[in-house]
Formats: sequence, structure tokens, C-alpha cells
Amino acid sequence: MKATTISSLLAKMKRYFYFLVGKSNAQKETEYLLSTSANRKRLEESIQQLQNGDTVTYD
Repeated sequence: MKATTISSLLAKMKRYFYFLVGKSNAQKETEYLLSTSANRKRLEESIQQLQNGDTVTYD
């Protein structure tokens, strides 16, 4: 059996928790962006522009 310290365990749990929270926030943002047909259409247009290289560089 492998032993671990409480500090090590808490650090691993903290990283996992932040991973889950970040993933949850990303899912919420995606749901919001796709929540209306206008948002969805604009996002699809932007993705198409990016894929076609139709981008503008700002300094």
C-alpha cells in the first residue's frame, strides 16, 4: 500500500476541484453562446472566418 500525506492529498483534491469548476464554467459559457439562433449563427460565421484565414491583426 502506498502512503501519502494529508498535504499532498489536499493539493491533489484542490487541483481536481479547480479542473471541475473550470470545465463547468466552460460548459456554461458554451451553453450561453449557443442559447439563441442569432448567437449560434454569429459564432458559426466567426468560426468559418477563422478557418478561412479571414482575420485581422491588431497591434
